[in-house]
Amino acid sequence: METLQTMQVVLLIGLFAVVFACAFGAMLVFAPRDMRRRIEQAGGAKVAATAVSGGELPGSGWIEKLAEISEPISKLSIPKEGWDQSALRVRMMNAGWRTPAAAAVYFAAKTVLAIALPLLAMSWLVVLPGPAFIHIYRVLLPTMTGTAE
Repeated sequence: METLQTMQVVLLIGLFAVVFACAFGAMLVFAPRDMRRRIEQAGGAKVAATAVSGGELPGSGWIEKLAEISEPISKLSIPKEGWDQSALRVRMMNAGWRTPAAAAVYFAAKTVLAIALPLLAMSWLVVLPGPAFIHIYRVLLPTMTGTAE
């Protein structure tokens, strides 16, 4: 078994650092601000984020804008009735997404991903050269149809 070269180790460490930084940054951007405020209040610390006009926290306007944009798309997959009592709604509320806009954003993302990812995969398969396309086709078709050995 070969040992890793120094350059490979450095590359792996750098890759780990980049992925960690991206995940941490996404967590900071998308974490609900209400949770942070409750933790600060429970700890006795002064609340750093003061309420702006209308009782909204700074930076929460992008969620409403995103929900406004995603409203028409989310209508394709949102349940017609019973959404308020569904288990998914309870899970979203437990996760800190309590606004009515959370449903629109969630179902819009679900619809867009269900359409875009297969289209992206199909376009990638069409672009592949002949032998690679045939090999992937031989592997994917039995897997998708359930006839794989």
